[in-house]
Amino acid sequence: MARRIAPEVDAMDTQLAAINQQMTSIKGLEDERRLLAQLSTLAARIEQLISDSNFRFSAARAYYDLVMSRLADLREQEVAGLQTFNEFLRRRLTPAFRTCESVSGQLDDLSQRIDRASELLRTRVDLTLEAQNQDLLQSLNQRSKVQLQLQQAVEGLSVAAISYYLVGLVKYMLLSAADMGWIQHAELWVGVSVPVCVFLVWRGVHRLHKGLDKG
Repeated sequence: MARRIAPEVDAMDTQLAAINQQMTSIKGLEDERRLLAQLSTLAARIEQLISDSNFRFSAARAYYDLVMSRLADLREQEVAGLQTFNEFLRRRLTPAFRTCESVSGQLDDLSQRIDRASELLRTRVDLTLEAQNQDLLQSLNQRSKVQLQLQQAVEGLSVAAISYYLVGLVKYMLLSAADMGWIQHAELWVGVSVPVCVFLVWRGVHRLHKGLDKG
């Protein structure tokens, strides 16, 4: 198993190194998401390999320790020209055991490195999104200011238009009253009514605007 998955582990190590190099030349959010997707795929494969091999590697470690313990219990004495069981088995078991340990260590190390790279990339994504959100908020704030200015301009025009028609109505009323002899100097009263009409219209529009804001 160790020999079978070792090439794949080496290939994923190379792929992780390539992703880390690309992280230094990221141009935008799309690159960050693409690299994050690649890291997620690597992480999923690594976890699968660890899950599939963990039991076998743990068993190999336990059996190796057991064999070494039993060999130590033999308390062999060397005989000139003959090889001891201890030396014979150590030479044959240890390389295989070291291979399992090496692959297992590579899997754990690669998993940790992928986690660190993913965390770093997520931090970059979060910072990019935060910067975009700030730009969006600034744009919305600018649009709100423009809308407020337009609203104020429309309110001003509305006040002027309504005041114009209201003064016209007051003028007709005053001229009619003057013809009937009720008042004199109708034109003077019309002039006096202009600021009064403007104030009343402005007050009405202002109160209506406040009522709409509360609603």
